[in-house]
Amino acid sequence: MDKIIYCWNMVHYYLFVWQEKFYKLVDYINPFTYLFKIKSVKNFYSKHGIDDMNKFVDQKVFNAKDHGINIVFAGINLSGLIVLFEYGVFNIIQISMGKYLIQYIWENHVNQITFIVILLAVPSVLNYYLVFKEEKYLKYFAVFDRLDDDKRFKYGLFCGIFILLVWTFFVVTFCFLPSGIS
Repeated sequence: MDKIIYCWNMVHYYLFVWQEKFYKLVDYINPFTYLFKIKSVKNFYSKHGIDDMNKFVDQKVFNAKDHGINIVFAGINLSGLIVLFEYGVFNIIQISMGKYLIQYIWENHVNQITFIVILLAVPSVLNYYLVFKEEKYLKYFAVFDRLDDDKRFKYGLFCGIFILLVWTFFVVTFCFLPSGIS
């Protein structure tokens, strides 16, 4: 179980790292970056105790590992991987039964709500116990930050391949749904 927790936190870590890198790319075209460099704006924020607003936004708002926006997006993406896997398994069940079960799910609101709650409850519970309980991910982030470059590259490649495999599994299950199922 410890290896599963370790690997799942590693996927979460690399989703966060990739989200940080994506934010840095987008930050080049962010107009607020240039707005915060104007002398009068700098003076306004320095009176309130913030010397460099761009640095503050980067470190405290977006890239903070305990409460930043990028860590929230990484958690959402982590949950999304589980949802994709769940839906792929649901498609395999449909294939094995030879019926489109989704038509019965969207038949009434009770079935719709039940399906969506089950689809979203599983990742919520799994991620809570494997990643977020007692901020376990921060301990793993500290471990992953200390890795040497070779291991970081290897683990990053592993996580990227894992994410691509989940997406591939999800897409391929749709390819095997026969068109004549009733």
